[in-house]
Amino acid sequence: MSAAALVTASELTRARNGAAVRTAGIVLMRQRPATASGVTFLTLEDESGQVNVIVWERVGRAQHRALIESRLLEVHGELQQQDGVTHLIARSAHRPLRAPGRAADALAGFSLTRLAACPAGAIAVVAIS
Repeated sequence: MSAAALVTASELTRARNGAAVRTAGIVLMRQRPATASGVTFLTLEDESGQVNVIVWERVGRAQHRALIESRLLEVHGELQQQDGVTHLIARSAHRPLRAPGRAADALAGFSLTRLAACPAGAIAVVAIS
């Protein structure tokens, strides 16, 4: 697996511990518990499954807007696997779509067709092929 290509949630389970990876998905959940010392926890979903993401405070401050506002997020980071649990430790996070009409380029290899609850309570359908 190359860090240059986006990998799916199911592919992450087969990647080696410590690998540099990129993934993208619909943001299902964001948590920033008061007891977590500024750490944000995200759950992303693609058509193959879910990815747990840990965002340390320093990265969260630098990527704050994308982390808070994005419904679709691309995360670059280091894979951490221990005792059957897989997490992606985020080094950076951003919206994968930088310009209108660039969805296919930004998420090559993904065919997302999921419903995601949006912060405003609306439902967003993302279909990229």
